[in-house]
Amino acid sequence: MARIESLSKELERGNVPAKIHAELGYGYGYGVGLFYQNHFLYFPAVLRCMGASLETAYKIYLSVIAAAIYFSAFYSAFLVSRDKYGGAVAAVSYLFSYQVISGCYEHFTMGSCVGMIFMPLAIAGMEEFLVKDKPPVLLGIGFWGEVCAHTLSAYMTFAVCLMMVIAYARILMKNPKKIGYLFLTAAAVLALTISFWLPMWEAFRVQDYKVSRPWTFPEENTVNIWSLMGRGGLGWLLFFWLLLTFVFLAEKKGCKEYRLIGTWYVMILGMMAVQMMSGFWILTRRITGMMQFPGRLFIPVTVLLIFCAALMIRESGAGEKGKKYLLAISFLAAVYFGAGMIGGLDLKKRTGDYSERILYEEIAGFGAGEEWLPVETQREMLNDRNQAKAEDGSAVTGSKKDGVFSFLADREKEYYDVPFIYYRGYKAVTGDGMELEVNKDPETSLVRVFMPKEGKQEGSMEVTVRYGGTWIQRFSYAVNAGAAIAAVIGAALWRRKQRRT
Repeated sequence: MARIESLSKELERGNVPAKIHAELGYGYGYGVGLFYQNHFLYFPAVLRCMGASLETAYKIYLSVIAAAIYFSAFYSAFLVSRDKYGGAVAAVSYLFSYQVISGCYEHFTMGSCVGMIFMPLAIAGMEEFLVKDKPPVLLGIGFWGEVCAHTLSAYMTFAVCLMMVIAYARILMKNPKKIGYLFLTAAAVLALTISFWLPMWEAFRVQDYKVSRPWTFPEENTVNIWSLMGRGGLGWLLFFWLLLTFVFLAEKKGCKEYRLIGTWYVMILGMMAVQMMSGFWILTRRITGMMQFPGRLFIPVTVLLIFCAALMIRESGAGEKGKKYLLAISFLAAVYFGAGMIGGLDLKKRTGDYSERILYEEIAGFGAGEEWLPVETQREMLNDRNQAKAEDGSAVTGSKKDGVFSFLADREKEYYDVPFIYYRGYKAVTGDGMELEVNKDPETSLVRVFMPKEGKQEGSMEVTVRYGGTWIQRFSYAVNAGAAIAAVIGAALWRRKQRRT
């Protein structure tokens, strides 16, 4: 909520895309927009700018996410199974799964929840491409959404799709053009998301952040076998589908979708098994360390399970009446277990009146682990947002408003450390338009502004410091805009061609 509120302030100032949220970090500016995607947060931020309260904007946003999760799951499962009842069962099982419920009501992981919209689309798109020989358009849309929503979700989706590619490698080898289509899709997704990942890459090259020294590791958070089944894992409804899939594979060896269901079932069991294996996470820490919590793998496991459920319903041979009964039973079971999970939470700790509160004045907004703070920066240092300090320890009180800090600098000083957390892109300009050198204090990673080295004079001069971005950021915006225009033109031409044929 603090991110939404601070992002709305950046929108009011015209700072789009917003890489630095000036209000966060106790007014020292936090570079959350460089590392966490803001793409979908602009929606509630715009609602806030239009006059909606923070609570209302948040609730509308959450409602849209919930609706999108349902329709994405239904559409994806329908494409996989070509059965509307299977798609509906999959969608309701997904919407009331523990992963969605906990994301919305327990952990408030909105990025992950938005990622749950696009994960089914990406995996269904890969199935369409590999099995049904369809163009990888849906695959590209799914990955675009994942990258724009939640990096870890994109990471997990990539792992699932890679396993599918390996399982269907023979099909790809027989048709080299399909490999080319995959690379073309990957290039398109990279071009359409470059305004996020290229500035992030630049920021990582400049300095180290606390994310490089994680506060927890996956092997410390493995789950036990009982956690795989009940609340906190699959949940009992999806565990039922897990058992039913095993029975189905044992009884329906000759069915049309046997190979696909079997492939996904092996992947499901594999992802569940590694959640219990601390040795796996220790050995693969350099690749998987960013996961931190192996339980996150329950999200792709849930997606694959609902797809298996949809396929089994289609292959069951049940008539329309029987499928309607199954849908009704699934709906009641999903609501029962979902409501039970919500009821089991201590909601008093998770509710409050935010109508009169300004969250970014109460909290730093650094999130768990303070991941995107430079390693040298500590909260205790961020205690005076209006003072600039020279190399000799003397301080000058300035004024800060709307992410801009102004102060009178002594021309004879060597430098001033100003109250901003350093991220590349800060600019310092004197009153007569001279641009000053900007770097960082190596001990605190606060912004350091150097006074002119030549022609030093007595007296003072006005200095204004603000975040202005970098040329790499501007380049990425141009490429992103060009890729978006090319995608629109390409889609229009393809649709015109389809109409003619």
